[in-house]
Amino acid sequence: MLVMEILKFIAIQLASPLALSFLFAAIAAIFFKLKKRKASKTAAVLSATILFLFSQPMVADLILYPLENAEPSKIFNADKQKPDYILVLACYYNTKGNIPEVSRFTECSLQRLAQAFLTHKKTGAPIIVSGGRFLSDDDIVYAEKAADMLRNLGVDANNLTIVGEGTTTQEELHFVETLLSGKSVVIITSATHLFRVDKLMNHSLEYSFLPVDYLTSNQPSFYLTLPSPTAIERSRRAFYEYFAIAKTYLFN
Repeated sequence: MLVMEILKFIAIQLASPLALSFLFAAIAAIFFKLKKRKASKTAAVLSATILFLFSQPMVADLILYPLENAEPSKIFNADKQKPDYILVLACYYNTKGNIPEVSRFTECSLQRLAQAFLTHKKTGAPIIVSGGRFLSDDDIVYAEKAADMLRNLGVDANNLTIVGEGTTTQEELHFVETLLSGKSVVIITSATHLFRVDKLMNHSLEYSFLPVDYLTSNQPSFYLTLPSPTAIERSRRAFYEYFAIAKTYLFN
């Protein structure tokens, strides 16, 4: 368990182009101090290249596109399909500070829950909310807070199933699997999450995806702009997901 936590921490740090750029800049400074000018120059060029490349929206689009485009046959069609359940995977909820409840949910959480509400209204299918004690405050269960939000939006408590277990995507899917046996389910999660969730799913189950929280909306095209902080963050999200996919293949 400790090894996995260490690997996760390393992956989070390496997933940030900004952190990588600063790392190579620091290495360049060290080599310069040691009078190893060639090595220093190489590290400095790497630092600048990483910062320039991954601050370009075009590059962010290119690395995000494969993640956000699942097989068309697995994308849910509300006009043609009526699922038995709607499963909303957890994202995050901020437990710190004196802030309004809606502000505690991250963008990905709000989009997933809003889409679950709209899909429930259209199809009448009950909603499963998942996610356990992985927040800053261990006493708070994510799924319970997500269910509270859906109830406040107007979803009847009888149409909500709370599975307050799981601290990772794999654990969440494991704990809901018994509920889904012999049932059809539409899974609502972020678009970058599709590939990994598909790999983790029990393929004997009948499921489709309804992705939200898209970070890119068009076919990748080639263009250059001024460096963009938004592109750096989008690149970070993509790299994190690729690291998570690699972990799935290596350890699961």
